[in-house]
Amino acid sequence: MNGYLKLAEQFLISRVISSDFPVTNKTKARLGLGALSGLLIFLGLIFLATAYYIWLMDEFTPEVAMTILGLSLTFLGAMSAFFAQMLMKHKNKRRKQFERQIEHALIETLDLINGEVEKPIRDNPKTAIALAALIGGIIGHRGF
Repeated sequence: MNGYLKLAEQFLISRVISSDFPVTNKTKARLGLGALSGLLIFLGLIFLATAYYIWLMDEFTPEVAMTILGLSLTFLGAMSAFFAQMLMKHKNKRRKQFERQIEHALIETLDLINGEVEKPIRDNPKTAIALAALIGGIIGHRGF
């Protein structure tokens, strides 16, 4: 048991020291720069909304300016949600198409293997069962 703990400790230390996050496999620098970019974009949008509000205050009363600003931000949020939804639909469509291609390739491969192996198994069923048991025993003994 002590050996397993040392192995786990070494694994955890190597993952902490490495430049990749263990779950996403993205580098820490990439995630840090992405977070910094997101923060700066957020701050830029706040300043843009403030400047827009100040500009609207010159043209309208404060209540109307705030209403126009709120409607503008709501519209931008709805448009970004719409584009995100469209992007996700496109990605899901591509993923499903890729999954269908893989499934088709696997079915073709299994049909090919089945066609090659079916006749010898039908001709010698006892030998096939003995061979399958032997292979299962070897795999089980090795711990795969």
